[in-house]
Amino acid sequence: MKNRIILALYTFSIRLSDIFLFIASHFDDKIKKMVTGRKESLKFFKNHKEINNQSKNVWFHCASLGEFEQGRPLIEKLKMMHPDIKVFLSFFSPSGYEVRKEYPFADFVFYLPSDLPENAESIIASIKPQWVVFVKYEFWWNTLRCLHKNRTPVFLVSGLFRQNQYFFNPFLSPFKDILAGFYKIFTQDVASSEILEENGILNSIAVGDTRIDRVAELSKTSAVSTRLKEYVRGKKVIIYGSVWDSDMQVISDFMNTSGHYIHIIAPHDIKADNLTRLKKYLPENTALYSHEIWLSNILIINNIGLLNQLYSIADIAYIGGGFHTGIHNILEPAVFEIPVVFGPKYHKFREAVDLIELGVAYSVVTKAEFEETVISTLDNQAKLNETSHKLRHYFERNRGATDKILKCLEIQLFNP
Repeated sequence: MKNRIILALYTFSIRLSDIFLFIASHFDDKIKKMVTGRKESLKFFKNHKEINNQSKNVWFHCASLGEFEQGRPLIEKLKMMHPDIKVFLSFFSPSGYEVRKEYPFADFVFYLPSDLPENAESIIASIKPQWVVFVKYEFWWNTLRCLHKNRTPVFLVSGLFRQNQYFFNPFLSPFKDILAGFYKIFTQDVASSEILEENGILNSIAVGDTRIDRVAELSKTSAVSTRLKEYVRGKKVIIYGSVWDSDMQVISDFMNTSGHYIHIIAPHDIKADNLTRLKKYLPENTALYSHEIWLSNILIINNIGLLNQLYSIADIAYIGGGFHTGIHNILEPAVFEIPVVFGPKYHKFREAVDLIELGVAYSVVTKAEFEETVISTLDNQAKLNETSHKLRHYFERNRGATDKILKCLEIQLFNP
């Protein structure tokens, strides 16, 4: 009885959130995209009750772009090895869907409608997936119940668990029971698997982070333009990746007073109003990447798609988001064996904790801490060499999660 009540309350909360989102969609463009997109997804699946029963269909679900990058190595390798399978890719957030709706390795990309039993049944009946992969923190309890009920194998990849997560509370045991229904949970670290075992969930295995495989592959093909190489020639270079306004409040004074370094800023948002806001922190002659001539030692990248390549010319990187909701991807710069600096909101990111413990990444809170960290690192070649050495071994030691997971997925695909 208790289980039924808790799950009914959960479903009721989802219905309430649908009402809230509908109202909010009249005032917020991002929410409007999500509400409209969810409606279109439902309409599609209701009109396509059996999409393609002749193919093997698999379904990946990611919350947003960060989780997509963790699922991406699996999707691309799977699709390259088995081009005949159909990949369905769903997102919760407009930040993920709007950027990746044309992703070429997926046959169909869609917003996942709200987690109501009737929605889940409609989607599952239409796709009829061989298996489903959820990435990291995505627990859609009604959807999971429907999949378990249909005996569809469900996997969680890049999982991270903490003892204080709500589903380990004895009162909320129905959620833990659903978690135990995963066919296999692939965690990023041993600690997460140990927490699951302590709670009676024995279907996990620690394999590491798939993003390590992804950034390692990307680093082999990274190259910047001749123009950028000439711009930074003979100078120490600091790349500021995915920077927010809250980051600029801490890092901009250093940019303005250290003219002997090259500072290249890649904002998280390159819309005109955000660039105007960022430029208020910087000198008037600050260059934009789109300018014909760059006369300043500070350059703002005002197009997308360059950031991965920029890290290849950096001596140190600052990664934004740590003064907002959480840091962006620090593995992308770290794979180039350079030290990484970020703000204080990093504790939910396993790789950030690892790299700080390794002595190759630094969290700062104040302007003074940031300046001292950058100067003391850049002016110490022995420290830079040691960082390079440690990071090279870190990536060598932690590669391979993608292949370990794929092996299990392939068995379920061809020998269920």
